[in-house]
Amino acid sequence: MCQVPFAIINFTEARRLTPAEFKGVSKMLFFPLFAIGTMTILLQLYNMAVLNWFWPFFAGIVVHLIAGMLQFMRLVLLPQGNQPAA
Repeated sequence: MCQVPFAIINFTEARRLTPAEFKGVSKMLFFPLFAIGTMTILLQLYNMAVLNWFWPFFAGIVVHLIAGMLQFMRLVLLPQGNQPAA
């Protein structure tokens, strides 16, 4: 339940980005992670209301870990455009 305010804040911040600021964002990574994260939050809410099982909670943790790992890999592996060539 505590993920919902965090998701709302992040969604409104992402909507405020101008097209120039959104240019550096990998759309191939952003939109699928956004969709999977939204589905995970909906699954969490359904789990709280009906199921009361552990695996939806664990799925939410796994989704956050995978998203963080993908973003870190993108940060490390993509070349930086503003650094001088070595």
